[in-house]
Amino acid sequence: MAHHTQSSSRILRVSPLSAYTLEFLALPLVVSPSMIWCLRSYEIDALWLFFESSTLARQALELYSQSIPVSAAVESELEPLAKLERFDASQHVVSLP
Repeated sequence: MAHHTQSSSRILRVSPLSAYTLEFLALPLVVSPSMIWCLRSYEIDALWLFFESSTLARQALELYSQSIPVSAAVESELEPLAKLERFDASQHVVSLP
C-alpha cells in the first residue's frame, strides 16, 4: 500500500476475480468507484476501479483490501485506453478460478 499512498493514482486493480469479489462490488459500497472498466476481451480476469480522486482511491484501498484482492494501479498500465471498456456484469464472461 505504500506505493499507492505516495502516488496520485485514482485507479485500483481487482484481480483475481471470484464470485465473492463480484458480489462484494455489487453491494452499495462506502466509497464507490465512479466507473469500473475491464479489458476488451471475451473472458475478464481483472477489473479497474476508477475513483473521482486519489484520496477516495486510497480510502477504498484501505477499506476493501481486507475483503477483496485489490491493489493500486498506475494509469499508464492501462494505455492505450482503447483496449478498455466499461464493465457490465450482465454482458461479460468472468474467468473465475
